[in-house]
Amino acid sequence: MRNFNLPDDAVALQPVRFISDDELRYYTATTFPNNPRGGCQVYLSRCAIAGGITESQEEAVGICDVLNSDSEIVADVYPVSYTHLTLPTT
Repeated sequence: MRNFNLPDDAVALQPVRFISDDELRYYTATTFPNNPRGGCQVYLSRCAIAGGITESQEEAVGICDVLNSDSEIVADVYPVSYTHLTLPTT
């Protein structure tokens, strides 16, 4: 699994979606009660494996903020993509 080198005080992830050039939608942050930092690491790693973390500006539909217990952003944001997560239609 990919190691995101999250800071020790990372406890939650908050997705943010790009609606338009000047509008963002913030979703409720989620945490992992038994091991907050480890849960953040595992979740981001699984997203990366599935292609949900992108380095392409064109593919990014949002970002994922890493928060501490005071809801402050404590790590770089990770661009999120639907491109590789879309299921084929029949």
